[in-house]
Amino acid sequence: MLTFYEQSGLRQAQDIISAATLAYRSGEISFAELSQFMTQAITIRQNYLDALNGYNQAVIQYNYYNNL
Repeated sequence: MLTFYEQSGLRQAQDIISAATLAYRSGEISFAELSQFMTQAITIRQNYLDALNGYNQAVIQYNYYNNL
């Protein structure tokens, strides 16, 4: 999961933000639609942080058990 987010997921989130911002500024989408796109991008970033936290916690536990 971490690899997916680092290779494409975070880029997709940034692309969503850029496209939605551009569309909103040009009047193509409403504020409500902009909000939905931003929520989607934030959810992707939050999922990445959750995966990163899980990975880091696993590494901490692994190191803890191997250093006893």
